[in-house]
Amino acid sequence: MIINSGKELLTRNEKGYNIHLYLLADFFVEVWFESNTKKIVKVEPVDKDSIARNYKKINELVKQLIRD
Repeated sequence: MIINSGKELLTRNEKGYNIHLYLLADFFVEVWFESNTKKIVKVEPVDKDSIARNYKKINELVKQLIRD
């Protein structure tokens, strides 16, 4: 449901997982996939503070691209 109904916004990698951030209705969800098997191992809601912290490098890249 999340993958089909939500909008994928960003991805990141951490400790053997590919983590995809989705916007679903009015909240954010991370879907954790094992890097090797592509199997979903965790789905959890995340707040904006967590997004800012975990996707900081992506946020900095976007800011840089906007300035250039």
